[in-house]
Amino acid sequence: MQGDVRPLYATPQPVSSHDLYKTGDVDLPPQILDRNGEVVLGLCKRCGRAEVELDESCVPRAATQPSAEVERDAARYRWLREQTWDASELCCVKRPYVAVKLGHECPSHGRLDAAIDEAMKKGGA
Repeated sequence: MQGDVRPLYATPQPVSSHDLYKTGDVDLPPQILDRNGEVVLGLCKRCGRAEVELDESCVPRAATQPSAEVERDAARYRWLREQTWDASELCCVKRPYVAVKLGHECPSHGRLDAAIDEAMKKGGA
């Protein structure tokens, strides 16, 4: 066998130091930027630890382990795609500009997440 061969789901090993985002890096998370686009919060690219957590060892997130946010979004999507217009409180509409009448709520972004979370808690089908 050639090179470093590890199992697909290998446990990430600690690395010597954190690799913090810097102003000018590609794909900077907006949460760590000020309104001028400058990095103002320390955040490690490898492990996702920030600020006071940077005293801990840097253990890179495994590429095969989705974040909690990704898991939550995936659950919302799976739930939403099962909804139908005739039996659900919430569903998707193609071409909403034409199909939706004035006065109806069309949540998006955080409001859509909250509406889906609420309907999922209610057990809405």
